[in-house]
Amino acid sequence: MKQLKTIYTLPLLISAVGLFSGCSDSSTTEPVEEIPVVDSPTIVELVESTKVTQAVVGKISTNILLQSSWANDSTEGGLSPSWEVLPESKSQSLQIDSNQASPFSPDFAVLRLEDNNAQASGASLRGRFASTVQDALRVTFDFRLEGHSTNQPTFVLEDSEGTRGLFFTLNNNNYPTTIPGRNAINRTGSADGQLVAPVQTGKWYQAELLIWPADVGYYTVTLSEYGGEPVRVESLPLRHKLKDFSSIRFIPNTQSGEGTILIGKVLVETGIDLSLAGELRKIASTEETPVQQTIWVDAAAEGSGDGSQLRPYSSLEAARDRIREWNRSGRYPEEGVVVELAGGIYNRESTFKLTSDDSGEWNRPVVYRAAPGSTVRLIGGRSFQLSDFRPVQDSAILRRLPNVSRGSVLQLDLKSKGITEYGELPLYGHSMSALQEQTQWRSGTQAPELFFDEVPMTLARWPNEGFALTGKIIERGDRIRDWMDDSKNTEKYVPPAERNNPPKGFIFEVDAPERLPQWKEESDLRLYGYWFFNWSDQALSVAEVDVDQSTVQSLQPSAYAVKTGQRYFAYNALSELDVPGEWYLDRHSGVLYLYPLNESSTATIDLSLMDQPLLKMDQVSYVRFEGIEFVGTRADGIQVKQGTEVVFDHCRIGNVGGTGIRLDGLRNRFQNGEVFQTGRMGIRLDGGNRALLIDGENVVINSHIHHYARIEKTYQAAISINGVGQYVAHCEVNYGAHLGLAISGNNHLIELNHIYDVSRETDDMAAIYGGRSWTSRGTVIRHNLFRDITGYRNGTHRVSGIYLDDGFSGTTVTGNVFINVAQGLMFNGGRENRAQHNIFIDVENTMRATDMTSAFQTWGKVSWGTLNQDLKSSPYMTEVWKKAYPRLPSILQDEPNKPKYSVIKDNARYQSPIIMGATGIHDSMRAVGWVENNLELSQRPGHYDPDSGRFIVNPACGLFEAIPELQQVPFLYIGRY
Repeated sequence: MKQLKTIYTLPLLISAVGLFSGCSDSSTTEPVEEIPVVDSPTIVELVESTKVTQAVVGKISTNILLQSSWANDSTEGGLSPSWEVLPESKSQSLQIDSNQASPFSPDFAVLRLEDNNAQASGASLRGRFASTVQDALRVTFDFRLEGHSTNQPTFVLEDSEGTRGLFFTLNNNNYPTTIPGRNAINRTGSADGQLVAPVQTGKWYQAELLIWPADVGYYTVTLSEYGGEPVRVESLPLRHKLKDFSSIRFIPNTQSGEGTILIGKVLVETGIDLSLAGELRKIASTEETPVQQTIWVDAAAEGSGDGSQLRPYSSLEAARDRIREWNRSGRYPEEGVVVELAGGIYNRESTFKLTSDDSGEWNRPVVYRAAPGSTVRLIGGRSFQLSDFRPVQDSAILRRLPNVSRGSVLQLDLKSKGITEYGELPLYGHSMSALQEQTQWRSGTQAPELFFDEVPMTLARWPNEGFALTGKIIERGDRIRDWMDDSKNTEKYVPPAERNNPPKGFIFEVDAPERLPQWKEESDLRLYGYWFFNWSDQALSVAEVDVDQSTVQSLQPSAYAVKTGQRYFAYNALSELDVPGEWYLDRHSGVLYLYPLNESSTATIDLSLMDQPLLKMDQVSYVRFEGIEFVGTRADGIQVKQGTEVVFDHCRIGNVGGTGIRLDGLRNRFQNGEVFQTGRMGIRLDGGNRALLIDGENVVINSHIHHYARIEKTYQAAISINGVGQYVAHCEVNYGAHLGLAISGNNHLIELNHIYDVSRETDDMAAIYGGRSWTSRGTVIRHNLFRDITGYRNGTHRVSGIYLDDGFSGTTVTGNVFINVAQGLMFNGGRENRAQHNIFIDVENTMRATDMTSAFQTWGKVSWGTLNQDLKSSPYMTEVWKKAYPRLPSILQDEPNKPKYSVIKDNARYQSPIIMGATGIHDSMRAVGWVENNLELSQRPGHYDPDSGRFIVNPACGLFEAIPELQQVPFLYIGRY
């Protein structure tokens, strides 16, 4: 006799529950206990000492939602109407596996679902149930992958019309269950209803998919390996709108190939209560849950408004203050708040500030979002059209303009528009910020900029594109880099008593003397250049133009002085305003001059004016911004400090003078977005606890970062990754002068990104760069595509795909693809780095790995000092660090100057030489590490397909036979989705 067991009773809150599972290998089913008629729904589970042959669940009387019995040994005739095999295929089989049992649910039978078709995928099993999107839904199931190394099964939640809501794919990559500092399963998750998680063949897992009601629009995933700790992925958006919840599909393989999955107990629960962090509670309450509160805002609204749809507020501050009052009075709405912004331009003259008083709550966030189908722009400046401009008539100005542009340049009187503050052009550059006062340096906020239909206009300059080259050097000027404190242990250090005061600028001959008479009339002429090294840039003021000597003198020195043949250009010169897209601002008269890109009467011309961020959040939690554009400030676009679960979804940030967005704190996310045309960095991530190696879990995912660092060009990354345990995935990064991603800190995961066309005008740099740290370790860089990264060809060093510089250590580089890159990898003196299972195609030099022992005593003394200081200031002798990095505590007793324990093996290359010796992999590197099995292929292993934006592998080249582990690389998932 079976025993009925009541798990929970949830009066009035549970509308229906569905439970389906397997049975014994008998084709007949035993009768099922009738579910008793009760006043409130009850979850009922059938339990016995042997495997259950059938399970049903009902709502109140005998209204059965799902009834099933597993087939005996095939798909023919064994499934009840609630189970379907889609499509019917002889290559697919379904049978009971009596030799298997899930350790999570040992009393339930196990179903083996196989797809034996190596050419195509699609066979699947679908179980039907019934629920509505107004109900919360929880699906729990046990599974295990078997057999084929390319198996990538998927579980899909669908509605009655076949619309897919949740798309949960498992990458069978045979990854280790942990990578340094975290569980690998923790790094799952993407938006738009899709989740990708790595698991291992032969291990049992249990997945819990908790889908919140449609008006909330999120889902929570908990994935547990048997014997391990559950790993939870919270607050992911479910953006596909379902009609209902009606079926779950099990697909053995979503890639072309064979796949096998074992399915244990499957439990479907609907109508569950999600209060108190989503856990089932014994709740008996007849009170209705308050509906989510919506506040409407419209920048064009007149009057004070009350935040209703008919009388919206006109400002973000009004909505914020209402939420703040609710928080302070304890009346925050039960299901959170939506602030819906009507389409339009929201001009900002000051920062929109949020503090902890403006936070939402877990599962009940504050959501600032654009109204459906509308464009919402927060702009820190003023917008104009060409009709606001007038032809230039001042004869003195016309005389200074070049002949080719006198009839085309237009002017706008800013003072007549009430604009009287213009800021100063800042001076900026590598290694100069520490000496602002002593070098008459003015760093900081950028001056106003002009944008024509979002395209940045260029301050009038010569040459119009590219660079000129410095001529003969008359005076090299001071070398400021030798004044800095970290140079004290070098022979080049200049102590304060021996420094020039004021510091001395440099003088060089200009190879275009005909331009100098006009330059001499300029009131604030500037120079920008790579004055000595092709990775160190500075912007300087001109102190003097000598027409007779054909020379120019800088007011400030550069970091490394100057030498002949280096690239530079002159800018901020009215006399050089000669091509469409250039402009100039006369700060004395307040007149702006523009040579328009075109004559479009509908073009929007934006002038950035704010010298503050558009949005600033301090200690804010559970706040989301959706579908909003942040543009046109001279400072950073957005700053989030000590935030928790602050999310930016489908937002655009661009045309800012500083960094696009700074995310600091815990579990903050920038997803499905775009960052473009920034003056400095694109995105900066920070957070986590480095002393305890606790992950920050800040995420940048499925986003496009491009045309970044267009003003300050060197060491300004598209994404700067700092702190502990950040995650960057599925991003597209392109069009940068210097580095792409910068890494510092510990235990980050960088995967499935597509990086190209970076390091465009520099050398000795890379798409991903980290330097001068023995302690910034534990980062994994895997499954990324690097292409078309060739750098400044006339430089002295190649650019690389990945560059671990000056002793940077403890980093894993695996499963990446490099195509048309000057140098694939560069390990410069680091320890415990690993390069394995990578593919190199048309790479000039596959890899360089150096021993910096001698360099640390000569030109690398500064690096040596930094490495030791970094070690001294880190908690590397604590138990937490000893466990995470076992070799680090003894580094000072283990020849720290040598590149020990690094691994370079099992990489594949095509038309990509690997050089041994001084210009490639050093002999001493091979002596203290492992360099082996870096195979050369005779056929091209794949190609980049511009139509799909994906790397297409060529299995016929023998790649997988040579290095079987490369079958685990999810090539088709690389890039944005």
